[in-house]
Amino acid sequence: MFDTSLIVEKCEEYLVKESKMGLKKKLELAGKHRLQVLKKMCMDEIKSKDDIRSVVPDDLRELGFEMLAELFRKALDYN
Repeated sequence: MFDTSLIVEKCEEYLVKESKMGLKKKLELAGKHRLQVLKKMCMDEIKSKDDIRSVVPDDLRELGFEMLAELFRKALDYN
């Protein structure tokens, strides 16, 4: 009945292009709502170990296995 995929797409576009929300929160939203464009943008912004530390939540389960695996791969690149 409703074209929710269009709404989600518009929200993701806003988060990628205009939102001043922090990287940690954006990454959390990307994982929670399966926003692939936002996730890629967030991952591209992570360029150091400190960046990785800044986005990792206290409860690692919040990010999910796929996101944790990508962060782990990035962390290995910085060693």
